[in-house]
Amino acid sequence: EVDSTQSEDDAGAGVSYEYEPEEDELLAAVLPRNISTQMYSALLESSAAELAARMTAMDNATRNAG
Repeated sequence: EVDSTQSEDDAGAGVSYEYEPEEDELLAAVLPRNISTQMYSALLESSAAELAARMTAMDNATRNAG
């Protein structure tokens, strides 16, 4: 649950949030998952780039052979 607290005096200032569970606990749970997801995404992109390069190379070889 996230509660937004903002007084009328500092309406132009930033909004402060209260986190449940505490912010440190939340970061401890979310940060490792975020990092592993980013690494997995990078591996998927690398694999897709390799397959695209192979496809392009095979297409070029086919065009040059005939």
